[in-house]
Amino acid sequence: MSRLIDLEPHEPAPSADTANAVTDDDATADSSVDLRLDVIDIGEAVEVRRRFDNAWARGFVVAELGADGYRLRRNSDGALLPVGFPRADLRRSGV
Repeated sequence: MSRLIDLEPHEPAPSADTANAVTDDDATADSSVDLRLDVIDIGEAVEVRRRFDNAWARGFVVAELGADGYRLRRNSDGALLPVGFPRADLRRSGV
């Protein structure tokens, strides 16, 4: 006795709950939707969270966005800080 096994992938039928759901594909197709809500632009003034007391330090600008996070330039002397910072440690100045 042999059994046939269907090895073809099948898409599940949409349920009533998901039939009208908005997907990421729908949002990217609409050019009026801004998916960069949390991105800080290069040249934007920011404050950075100090690691030793969690207070905010002012006087920085975003110089670049790299693989290690946001690279900041110090306003007082123009020095590029040697490490990148995650988005969670930055906020826009004046907040």
